Amino acid sequence: MCRGTMVLLVCLLLQAPAMGQTVRSVVDCGGKRLTGAERETCASPDLMRLTTDVDQLTGHLEATLTGRNKEALVDTERPFMVERNNCQNATSVLHQDYASVVHACVERLLRARLDALKAAGTSPGSIVSEIGQYSFWSIPNFVKWGPELLGRHVRLWGCMALDPGPTPASRIHGTIHDYPLRPKGQSVPAIFNTMTEEKATWFYDAKKPCGHWAGVVERRDSSLVLAQIEP
Repeated sequence: MCRGTMVLLVCLLLQAPAMGQTVRSVVDCGGKRLTGAERETCASPDLMRLTTDVDQLTGHLEATLTGRNKEALVDTERPFMVERNNCQNATSVLHQDYASVVHACVERLLRARLDALKAAGTSPGSIVSEIGQYSFWSIPNFVKWGPELLGRHVRLWGCMALDPGPTPASRIHGTIHDYPLRPKGQSVPAIFNTMTEEKATWFYDAKKPCGHWAGVVERRDSSLVLAQIEP
């Protein structure tokens, strides 16, 4: 699960509706709440150029792709942007300065996205493979594209309801509900690696805590679940 101001910015981005709309990658450099990745992008003419190229090619493909290919394009626009902004949390084993690490992370993602968009221009079906390139997902899009995410590490935004049980060890199952909570909202089964009395008590006291839940997409009894979650 994720907490903190930087993560909150990512969570807010995921909450906005993504279906049927263009999610622009360009950064409003005059904004008051820029992430570290956005600040580094604004400071670099090269990154700004790459960002513009991504937006222009995305707009072109939205006008030309159809069916499932267009849906894959649109549904990966926000996960791509969130992944880009999450570069503010990037680290390096080479002990480079923070700005260099963030810059390299943003550039890598922009170039990879641009390559994928160019490939989709000549082979439209290739854009579906972009689904597996990003880790931050909303529940509706996880439910929609789950088979494409099978076996991958993802971070699912939602509110966790822990199943009851007689012992902490038995309380490793739960359900991640879409946020904001709705009577008929979508949900995803969740399985923790372990559970302690302290953590179980916290879950019940917090009353369906919301955040990003990191795990691996697995198939259990013909259903897709988010498993291997650390409490």
